[in-house]
Amino acid sequence: MRAPKTLLRLAAVLLVGLAATTAQAQNYDSAHQVRGGVFGQWGIFRGDGMRGALTEDFAFSSIGVGFAAGIEYVRKETWSYGMEIDGAVHSGEESFLTDTRYRPNLSGSLRVRAGRHVREDLYWYGTIGIAAIGAEIKTQRLGQTVKVTHLKPGFVIGTGFERDFGPGLFFAEYLFTDYGDKFTEANAINIDAASHVFRIGVKYKLGFDHYADDVIERIGDRLRR
Repeated sequence: MRAPKTLLRLAAVLLVGLAATTAQAQNYDSAHQVRGGVFGQWGIFRGDGMRGALTEDFAFSSIGVGFAAGIEYVRKETWSYGMEIDGAVHSGEESFLTDTRYRPNLSGSLRVRAGRHVREDLYWYGTIGIAAIGAEIKTQRLGQTVKVTHLKPGFVIGTGFERDFGPGLFFAEYLFTDYGDKFTEANAINIDAASHVFRIGVKYKLGFDHYADDVIERIGDRLRR
């Protein structure tokens, strides 16, 4: 499937560039942190399938796995902001209009983040950015299957928490993504889809100083003032 492969290549290029420009110079005594990790997710895809005057709603659950990587700037005032890229593969599909199936295979996003440390080891954040989904639509016609694949851009917004454990962070987040309308000429189907996704995972800090966690100490001192 060309669309997911294109998204994976783009993600790989961005991650390599991020690591090359920041990881080598990173000093954990500074406020910059480069992170990378993996997650599992559960979500619900909802949408409308339309062909001519016919319309039918669909909804189905999906599980998946993925990666996340980014850079964060931890300010002295306990506020932080940064940028993150992620990608995930999905399971799940649903039928509508009796003869058509919709299957999202892969998604990704590029987001900015900002939030506050409610404790020295607990961080709450909001996030917003752009997203894309690679999906497959199959229609049965006269005993034959018409298959269409596409890459659809979208808009993503969400919130989450991170729990610091020294060299890494446990995280949990919720993301809502609206992928808008997509018309496929091959099977004359229009898809209007959105997703609600919950993720749990772990990220590790590149360049972590195991002897002195200066950033956590600084945040703790600030919160106790």
